[in-house]
Amino acid sequence: MIKGKRIVAALLIFFYVFISSQEIVLAVAQQLTPIRVDNGFVEYTVNPGNGRFSIKTVKGTAEGKDSDSLLLYLKEVPETSFTTFRINGEDYIYGNNYGFLGNDGVFTKPPAQEGLNTSSVWTVKGLEITQSINLVTDLTNPHLGNVKVSYRVKNTSGSDIEIGTRILLDTMLGDNDGSPLSLPFVNQYITTERRLDEIPDYWRSSDKAAYPDIVSYGLLKGWGNVEPDSMIVAHWQGLSRSKWDYTPDPTVDFTTKRNKYNSADSAVAIYWEPAAIGPGEEKVFETYYGLGDFRSKKSDYNYNIRIFAPDRMAVNETKDGYIQETFDITVELNNNLPDSRILDHPKITLDLSVCDGALKLAPGEEETKSLGNHIMHNQIHTVKWKVVPQKQREFTAAQFVVRVEIDGVEDMITGGFVMLPSMSGLPPNIQVHGIAPSKMYYKDEIMKAALQGSGFGVLMLPDTEFSLRLLKESDKSFIADIPEDFRKITTTGIEINLGKEFWQQSGYPAPENEKFIIELDASPYGLFRHNIEFTTDETYKSSVYNILAVVENNKKYSITPLKDETELVSLKKSKNVLMEIKGKIIKRASNYEVYDAP
Repeated sequence: MIKGKRIVAALLIFFYVFISSQEIVLAVAQQLTPIRVDNGFVEYTVNPGNGRFSIKTVKGTAEGKDSDSLLLYLKEVPETSFTTFRINGEDYIYGNNYGFLGNDGVFTKPPAQEGLNTSSVWTVKGLEITQSINLVTDLTNPHLGNVKVSYRVKNTSGSDIEIGTRILLDTMLGDNDGSPLSLPFVNQYITTERRLDEIPDYWRSSDKAAYPDIVSYGLLKGWGNVEPDSMIVAHWQGLSRSKWDYTPDPTVDFTTKRNKYNSADSAVAIYWEPAAIGPGEEKVFETYYGLGDFRSKKSDYNYNIRIFAPDRMAVNETKDGYIQETFDITVELNNNLPDSRILDHPKITLDLSVCDGALKLAPGEEETKSLGNHIMHNQIHTVKWKVVPQKQREFTAAQFVVRVEIDGVEDMITGGFVMLPSMSGLPPNIQVHGIAPSKMYYKDEIMKAALQGSGFGVLMLPDTEFSLRLLKESDKSFIADIPEDFRKITTTGIEINLGKEFWQQSGYPAPENEKFIIELDASPYGLFRHNIEFTTDETYKSSVYNILAVVENNKKYSITPLKDETELVSLKKSKNVLMEIKGKIIKRASNYEVYDAP
């Protein structure tokens, strides 16, 4: 640990005790009880006295070796990661007191927790600055493993103010306070001080260079945010002694004690250069830090895939296109897990055929990219595609698929969504046409129903809040929330699993002859209720198949359900089979539902 950091905390405690009576000392002690918030994967801690923060893992990633590990330095109460605002050429640290007797730089709202968000409001020099630190719990959200740090700056004065922001993060990965850093497309760690004027999409920090157990990611752009202008990687002792201006010393290796500070201590400073905001105007500065994209998947080959892509586009002022005419989708293949193997002839494909033309590859881009003949153990390779968003008449969730091929065999399929607003600028519009099926046999093998309609893509946005609940039809009484594990959102609906596992978790007896209401509260987009019934009437009993065959006979087409490959082979001997659909296929009345199809 760093002596200098301990001294800072000790001086603060001495100062509080020295100036305070017994009653005030008690109040300060209560105030300095840190605020801790977690979502089961990561946790942040906030100092209630000044808003400074730290971040650690709880469960961590699927590999589990990074559980209960620091990602930012912490000793009792956060003090070493802090944010500076350059206001008309003068520098002010968020949460500190300024002016005569501290009458400027004051909290009008001290740090307070509300659910997964902890916010505070601090005023200084005619600015009202709101700090928000938050998490999400949605298991489908790409930011599940990240903490969002955000500052909303409002000019409450009567004149223009020049405002810039620096967020300093005191990185510490597990027990390593001098963690090496790295960037996408660069297979080499950064261990000495430097300034980066070309901002990458993200940066990484690791507990060790070879076979790291803990890897953190700092996200810098790609969700419609104001992008930073520069970034400095340096020794914490040097950076923390400055409020803003800092000249990196390339002779300082912050990963070892063999430097002028006699300590290993890494830090990152993210800069937004000063720009004017007018009276009443607002500007937001924000970053994510944590474990990266939880859409990442692990292969049987023991490598990880992480995807970095923007959450959404923004319509330009003339409403004839998007502000970002192109954007990047970046895929990182991490082959440095302890049990990783050599990957032969690896290729990655970006498949945009699933988005109905909403996204297109930029001219000159190839759909499939080779990562060379081999990826050796302990290597990270990155590929990037430049993508052109197409103008949309209505709000669209544009899907993309990433396919990984190893030695000629497709090994992994993953992907994500990019939200494209309509050119009209009108907000998203959710329309629910109904629920299917609306009546189910109470002992069916698969008990799935779907709210069907359009505009559901908005529910995939990380900041969209909604509830999906089951009510009793007779008296509209609440039975249970339908959690993430039992629902799947697409652009055209929500698939809901009401099988026996759901009823066991809800604590409500599995129904026989009973009517319910599925309620979707997606305010301000609407409140939707649709009835669903469980019945013992065997008329509604479903049949289960594994193959659907589309058959042509004299230019007439029909669908034939089949139990297995043997039946398919037999059918092909006498019929012209145009198409085969494989998966778990449920037939209810004359309708077919396909689940788990490739």
